[in-house]
Amino acid sequence: MSVDLGTARILLTGGTGFVGQAILERLLSSHPGTTILVLARPRDGQSAQQRVEALLDKPVFSRWREALGEDEARRRFAKRVQVVEGDLGALGPEPERLDLVLHSASSVNFDDPIDTAFATNVTGVSKLYQGLLDAGADPHVVHVSTAYVNAARKGPAVEGPVEHDVDWRAEEQAARSARTRVDARSRTPDELRRFLKEARQDVGKVGPQAVAEATEAARCAWVDAELVEYGRARAQSLGWTDAYTLTKALAERLAEELWRGGGHRLSIVRPSIIESALRHPYPGWIDGFKVADPLIVAYGRGHLPEFPGLPDSVLDVVPVDFVVNAVLAAAATEAPRDRARYFHVVSGTSNPLPFHQMYENIRAYFTAHPIPGADGPTSVPAWQFPGGIRFEASLSRKEVGARVGSSVLSRLPATSRSRQWADSLASAQKKLRALHRFSELYQAYVQSEVVFDDAATRALDAEVSGGP
Repeated sequence: MSVDLGTARILLTGGTGFVGQAILERLLSSHPGTTILVLARPRDGQSAQQRVEALLDKPVFSRWREALGEDEARRRFAKRVQVVEGDLGALGPEPERLDLVLHSASSVNFDDPIDTAFATNVTGVSKLYQGLLDAGADPHVVHVSTAYVNAARKGPAVEGPVEHDVDWRAEEQAARSARTRVDARSRTPDELRRFLKEARQDVGKVGPQAVAEATEAARCAWVDAELVEYGRARAQSLGWTDAYTLTKALAERLAEELWRGGGHRLSIVRPSIIESALRHPYPGWIDGFKVADPLIVAYGRGHLPEFPGLPDSVLDVVPVDFVVNAVLAAAATEAPRDRARYFHVVSGTSNPLPFHQMYENIRAYFTAHPIPGADGPTSVPAWQFPGGIRFEASLSRKEVGARVGSSVLSRLPATSRSRQWADSLASAQKKLRALHRFSELYQAYVQSEVVFDDAATRALDAEVSGGP
């Protein structure tokens, strides 16, 4: 792929994240004429400047540093990268001179509380576009979304706007006020007594201060859990899988309304599940746990005895460098002002990976390379793919059994035998919680029957590669 961004002045959001790091590295290594403004916030005692400068020491830049030498790499980084401290909407100096905005900032958690998901993926994005409008700027915006804004449909999903009539402003307002309402419920006498009872059971022997702290921690955890469930329920009631896909779809809609609707250029790039690099910056590069990784590791640790996926469902996974290729190709090509462009960066159409094949590959790996456990190598389970209904019924029976066991144990005198039983029960409950959580998070994705069309992305690749 041959892409030339010339001397473009580029604002990059999400530059400290997984995709953002990969974009920043590619701009520095392959587009030497560009100037990059990286939008970042202070965090954990570090200023935005310190956080961005620290990126240069990360593995993503290792080959670039080696090619140039440490001193030259740092000199070029300092010359070409400008840090803009602030939230989305902070544009840096002279925003009217921006040629491109590469928007990759996002919360990618499937289980964020609904107010958190909206704050980043909707409210923050609206501030970005409103800031550009207020500044009189006219850059081409490449907006990174997700292919799973179409996850709830069956059959082909085309590269175009998601058809819906949801009012993103009304949903944003409702999400913003949700925490206040749920927090008020958590402070009612009945709920407080329940939290207090649980705290006394857990740490009552430690003392009243420990009980008070545990009570408040339980209340806060309950508020977050309620808001997570609120987000999932609201998303599913509107036709999406979770708060993540709902908020990403609404972010697309506001980009279409605010930016494209004002006659500005907009390209929306929709990757599927993003995983490690195939080639660039080097094969296997990844930063942190990505979407599928927690599920894989939990299986390797023996925490998932079964899972409700459809064995023939396509698990659509793409390398992060393919996503970067598409973002920069979209940025380098002429975008119209009268319509937005949409690009699916996916593998399911041309190179489908059935869920059962991924399972077999992962099982073979952990069988050959088991994770060490307290009692030796961990044996991984054999999945039978029972289907969602049978899986949920089985999980429900096990959870009831665990609650009964816990109730019985609480009435037994403390002996070495009862402590052994309690330890075994605690281990079983931990695995059940993991199973329940992973089922809620991933079930819709491993039972998906959607196939993402990528004709526009293939045409884009042909355009920048000079192919037919």
